[in-house]
Amino acid sequence: MKWTTMIVIAFLVACAPQEDVLTVGVIGPLSGNFAYFGEQEQRGVELAVQVLAEQGTIVETIYEDSEATHAKTVSAYRKLTDLDGVDFVIGDAWGTTEAIVPIANENKQILISPVASQTFLSEDDFFFRTMTPVKEMMEALADHTFNELGIRKVAILAGRTSYGEDHAREFTQAFEALGGEIVAQEDFAYSDTDYRPQITKVMQKQPEAVLNLHGGQLFGLIVKQATDLGFETFWLGHLGVENSPLLNVYGDLLDENVYFPLPFAAETVDVAFAERFRTTYGEEPNFIAFNAFQAVMLLHEAIEEVGMEDEAIKHYFDNSGHFNAEGDVINTIFIKTIDDGNFVTT
Repeated sequence: MKWTTMIVIAFLVACAPQEDVLTVGVIGPLSGNFAYFGEQEQRGVELAVQVLAEQGTIVETIYEDSEATHAKTVSAYRKLTDLDGVDFVIGDAWGTTEAIVPIANENKQILISPVASQTFLSEDDFFFRTMTPVKEMMEALADHTFNELGIRKVAILAGRTSYGEDHAREFTQAFEALGGEIVAQEDFAYSDTDYRPQITKVMQKQPEAVLNLHGGQLFGLIVKQATDLGFETFWLGHLGVENSPLLNVYGDLLDENVYFPLPFAAETVDVAFAERFRTTYGEEPNFIAFNAFQAVMLLHEAIEEVGMEDEAIKHYFDNSGHFNAEGDVINTIFIKTIDDGNFVTT
């Protein structure tokens, strides 16, 4: 399944001079295990479209499905830039963004991701993100685990990707620096469905908590398989924990039993965005939608200030106060858990 996203923003005012037309390609996963991320990205983009429409901006959208794979992400990017000729690209809404950052830099074209968080992507280049890097989030989680939960021994279940490796490495460094111990690390493929061999090995090391680096419902599947094996422990996670499908299927297993870092809390986010999201979709806002919304609005803000040249927009972003010197958004990190079927801050 393909989805192509092109946002065409035209400033049309009757009898006024013709304004520049902005075309933005938006890439995200709308199929497969991580479709929730693409769907929420689309919601955030569409809310930005609404806001801009109310300001007199006309927006058309076409979506490209990355399927959360490197190959599809590259294909989507090349289609949008080479065939569709878009001015800017937002995406991917997954860690596969890493596959197109080098291309964007070679082209000297602004690229903004609402989700990609790998530490090594923090560079002074044309890539910006409205997501906090892994290093900062894992440091916050390690601190909470050691100092607030009083846990000293942690095992890790990590996916065999740079995304999983990055999280495992950054958590390990931060936790060990505090005096904690990583007693085991077992890896899995994202295509796996039976995690009992890895869980059994971890159980033998008797950790006080397990850092589970799967996302969405598959995070819950690991917890269920561990529970079925009689393994009761605290579960630590990453940004992929906060999604409603996980709550719907595995919420009872995770209530007050999981902790994860996230630079987003519904009670602290922009009030107008939160109310618009609740009214439009009938549920609480989430970080994916907000980050996508923020990406579109920041891009629009930059264009209003300095025009459409990529170099000028990069300079504006570098000095806007929205991003640090390495293109990472400046955010507060919260430690979150699940309480009575809801994601809440601790």
